[in-house]
Amino acid sequence: MTALINGEPAQDITVKVTYTKDGATKPGQDNTVKVTVQFLDQDEDDKIVTDADQVMTGKAGDKIDWKLNSDGKLELNVPKHYVLGDNKNNPDFNNFPDRFSDVDQTYKVYVKHAKELVSAATHEGDSNYYRRITRAITQNVPGQKPTTITDSIIFTRNGVKDEVTGDVTYGKWTLATTDKEGQPLDSFKQMDFATKGYKVTITNGQGKQLDSTIILAEKVTVDSKDESYTVDYTPETKPGETTIDPSEIGQPATIIIQYKDADEDNKDLSTQTFTGKVGEKVDWPMGDGYIHLNIPEHYTLAPNNKNTYPSKFGKTSQTIPVYLKHEITPGYDHKDNPDVYREVKETVVVTEPTDSGTATMTTGTAIVLYRDIDEVTNRPVGNWQNLTDFNGDKKGDTNFEAIKVDPIEGYTASVTKNGQPISITDNEISSSELSALVNGEPAANITIEVKYDKEGSTNPGTGDDQKGDNPGKGNDHKGDNPGKGNDHKGDNPGEGDDHKGDNPGEGDDHKSDNPGTGDDHKGDNPGKGEDTPSTDDQDLTIVYGISDQNNHDLYRDIIRTINQHMPDGQVNKMRQGIVFYRNAYKNKAGKIVKYDQWQSTSRTNTLAAMTIPGAGDAYKITYTEDGKQIDGIKEVKVTPDTKSSVIDVNYVPVEQKFVLNYVDKNDPKHVVGHQDILGKIGETVVIDKMNIPKGWTEVPGQPDYNNYHYKFGSKLPEPKNILVEHKIDEISGLQDKNNPELYREVTRTVNITYPDGQTGTGKQQIVFYRIKQVDEAENNKTTFSPWTSNSVNANTGEDIIQYGLLPLHPVKGYTIVTKDGDQLLTVNSKDQLQIQSAFNDQGEPINRTITVTYVKSGSTADPTQDPNTIYSRQITYVSSENKDEVVGTQTIKGKLGEHIPVKLEIPAGWKLAKGVDALTSVVITQDDDTPITIALDKIVKSDSGKPTGGDKHEGGKPGTGQQGGNHNEGGTGSQGSGNSDQGNIRGGTTGTVAGGSASGAQSTTGSTSSTTSSTTAATGTDTKTATAASQSDTSSDDSDLTVNLDDEDYDDDSGDVEAPRHHKSGKSRLVVVPQPVPAVPVLVLLLLQLHVQLLPLPATHQTSALMVNHLLPVHLLTSLLTVKLYQMDNRSMPKAKFWMLRVK
Repeated sequence: MTALINGEPAQDITVKVTYTKDGATKPGQDNTVKVTVQFLDQDEDDKIVTDADQVMTGKAGDKIDWKLNSDGKLELNVPKHYVLGDNKNNPDFNNFPDRFSDVDQTYKVYVKHAKELVSAATHEGDSNYYRRITRAITQNVPGQKPTTITDSIIFTRNGVKDEVTGDVTYGKWTLATTDKEGQPLDSFKQMDFATKGYKVTITNGQGKQLDSTIILAEKVTVDSKDESYTVDYTPETKPGETTIDPSEIGQPATIIIQYKDADEDNKDLSTQTFTGKVGEKVDWPMGDGYIHLNIPEHYTLAPNNKNTYPSKFGKTSQTIPVYLKHEITPGYDHKDNPDVYREVKETVVVTEPTDSGTATMTTGTAIVLYRDIDEVTNRPVGNWQNLTDFNGDKKGDTNFEAIKVDPIEGYTASVTKNGQPISITDNEISSSELSALVNGEPAANITIEVKYDKEGSTNPGTGDDQKGDNPGKGNDHKGDNPGKGNDHKGDNPGEGDDHKGDNPGEGDDHKSDNPGTGDDHKGDNPGKGEDTPSTDDQDLTIVYGISDQNNHDLYRDIIRTINQHMPDGQVNKMRQGIVFYRNAYKNKAGKIVKYDQWQSTSRTNTLAAMTIPGAGDAYKITYTEDGKQIDGIKEVKVTPDTKSSVIDVNYVPVEQKFVLNYVDKNDPKHVVGHQDILGKIGETVVIDKMNIPKGWTEVPGQPDYNNYHYKFGSKLPEPKNILVEHKIDEISGLQDKNNPELYREVTRTVNITYPDGQTGTGKQQIVFYRIKQVDEAENNKTTFSPWTSNSVNANTGEDIIQYGLLPLHPVKGYTIVTKDGDQLLTVNSKDQLQIQSAFNDQGEPINRTITVTYVKSGSTADPTQDPNTIYSRQITYVSSENKDEVVGTQTIKGKLGEHIPVKLEIPAGWKLAKGVDALTSVVITQDDDTPITIALDKIVKSDSGKPTGGDKHEGGKPGTGQQGGNHNEGGTGSQGSGNSDQGNIRGGTTGTVAGGSASGAQSTTGSTSSTTSSTTAATGTDTKTATAASQSDTSSDDSDLTVNLDDEDYDDDSGDVEAPRHHKSGKSRLVVVPQPVPAVPVLVLLLLQLHVQLLPLPATHQTSALMVNHLLPVHLLTSLLTVKLYQMDNRSMPKAKFWMLRVK
């Protein structure tokens, strides 16, 4: 500063110094500051809630206009759909500043999502909460209108909706249906519809017919589908059949329908009379194809009422009793009748402490109780029952679910029910305390109040150092109301110097909202000193918006009107609305200088979504809002600037489709074709003809939809499955006898040539037919049924399918030989030609031609057979321990009738079984496929590994041709090596020849041959053959052969040799053949030989054929001795048998 200006003295100078607090707004600056409350979502990782900050602005030192509740506690603008959280980091709301500071301030407050209980009781149309499973049984009795029995089982569950995310947490499904005893009902009961005099047919909803008159009990779950059954009654006599008394025809007649009350001892009710004349048709009142009787009001036909109404008057007077029962309806259809319908409400009010005071949450639910009502007597029927099982214990009780009481640290919870204290157990109010039924009757509404009281004393003593809400008067105490000593701090400090608080003393340098009267004090109400600013916003008048409903600036009613246009023309009007309002402030001049923020009557400022119940599947619901198409009535957030709207709900009939599915009866998954019938609700469409796919035909016994009138109803029709099968055209051979493909008459012709050259013919005829089937569904695929006989046995009535036994004329001394082409046939013991099939190997009926010739007895030659044809027989070796175990085979070949010598080819390691004779020869017969079975024993080796020794056989030295060589006793003798030739048998002779000079001759010396189905005994070989055969196994105990022969009808001609012939039992037997005279040289040789032979046993026994060759003394050569010899067999026999020993 200078006192000279341009060399001249300046004017006097005044300097003014002003002190400003650090951080405060300096003169000339904008001193507006703000306090921000920022809300954090503790359920979503403490993220900041968008657009939810609560901001208060003002000037430093100005009072902050916090909103207070009725208790004077701070109330924040918590975001919609949130509530104050329980995060421990939340600030102490009591320490929020009352005035703006010199700088901006931010407070973080934790909030959590608000939860809303969603009750099934208010969401019957929502399958997420409420499901009703039904079983409908429709009964069709001729002449009566159908009646339907409908049973339902209901499942419910509640949910908790997160108001921020909209997510719903669902509870468990519980049964809401109980029986009369209050037990949960989870099954439809079994029902039997058997009715005397009627045939009852039950069909389920899938078109399948049940196989009995019983609909079984069905257990259901929450996911079960609705079931439907149709019960049709068909009278066992013809419907409408009437017996008319001929003597009364033409006379006046009366039929009286007497209605009876089956629920009250069948007492008579009203009557209905029909008149006419006997024999005339009764003019029954008809409707919808059924007789319509004037049943008294509030009555229905009793279930057992199964009357058949005559089509004509049968006699002059007739009374038909019709039994009725009272109409019983559920009480929820009579909500205005407290005797059958009650709502018991439960309100739960929970008041919890918060950092800013308390918070109150109110929830509510209800139990709907009902019982049935008798529409005739108007009296309740049965016990009270509820629609929802709240506690989920599946016992169908009528208690509200238990209420959980959350513990809060430092507080004690107390509960009252309708003002009376009740206990808390394990932090919950028991469901038993919350019964909606008391002594079987609905209880009064229930109000539960839960409060929390702070633990500990609220009025401590007066000693020093006490802390609390109201401490004593000693020094150094701190609290809301400290004492008057120095250095105390609190809301109301003492009057000494240097005290700070809301109301400091009157000394200098105090700063507060209400400073003293000294200079330089600043505040809302400064003193009278200089430089204290002032405001014009004093003495304002409040204008309350809630009371000024005509002022659009202060009051706005947002309305959504819903007009539900029902199918019957009725219009139901519904309204949703939220009121917004705010207060205004006028100055003394009447000018509004400011407004409060908008408030509303809704906590969420949301118009709730609304589900409009449908009117059946036959309608589609459409929505328009102010003329524009919308998807539905959805939840809408509204503001004071949202406009009111009108939504129209219309029910538009949809085009329905009734489908006939034609299903392959052999494959239910194969839909061959379908037929669609279109229409809308209330329309009746005539199905002129069922469009069954080409090549298919309907399975009999199903509903007939030809010329069928189908009426579309409120429910979409379910498809009907019609079983179809291949359409097959059949042509029977009996109708087309000229077609050999289908009809044949076959014949067996028997041509007979007798010994004297005369001929004869016999015939057997059989008629066969079959059916030709053409399958149209498979491109006319053709198949044939098996051939069927059309010929019948007159004696037995059975169909003839084969050529039967044919008697042939026997000729003494001759054997009958029969052949079918090259095949040799058999003739039984009764001289009957064997039975033959009338079919070939391909199953086709065929003709047969049989030749019958006679062969002279004693010769095995068949004049009809080529003598050079070679046949074979097979020998099968089996284990004696297991006859199914084949250890080897051997094939013997020869010409028809030949005796073929056999050298057994026994497999190594085996020997003839004990008691089995060695086979020496085989007779070749035609077409004998039965093998000769020989049992063998396995050779057991000694410890040294060498075979055990065989039995001793007496014998001498090897022969030189005429005598067969034998083994020496215990020695190892070899087979004789004689040079005599064996004579071959020709022309079917049965003997053999010994001796070289007689080679090839046909003479025989008393040999006997026989064959059976299993074994063969053969004798009559020359010495060389016999010896070799007997020595084929030196280890055998004996060399006997087992024979199965039948001695029935056998001739005992000692002078004859016996040859084989077929027996009636199917086995071979011996027949007598004349013996030719041997040549003289041969006879001499034979006389040198002793031949002992045992004749055959009967077929029921077995014995051994013993052959012994031994030289005789000379004086016996010319003698023929006959002696008796007992059977030499050590096996058990019922009695001794005598046998003939012939010595030649």
